[in-house]
Amino acid sequence: DLHRVDRRQRQMCIRDRRDMIQLSIFVDTPEQLRKQRLLARPQLDTDWVDHWQTTETWHHQQQQTVSATDFVLLGS
Repeated sequence: DLHRVDRRQRQMCIRDRRDMIQLSIFVDTPEQLRKQRLLARPQLDTDWVDHWQTTETWHHQQQQTVSATDFVLLGS
């Protein structure tokens, strides 16, 4: 129990724990929903949104993002 050790030991324990878990998470949100959220942001120009989505899709295909991550969550 971390509450039963002194402050220095607690800091060392927490520091040691940080390196124990490394994982990657991909939130797979439908493209149309991502576009709606991008367009809902307060901004003067939205011409970049379609290009951004095309580039994002290409990147995920090239990097095989879904299969390269530890967890895939379905976004909504």
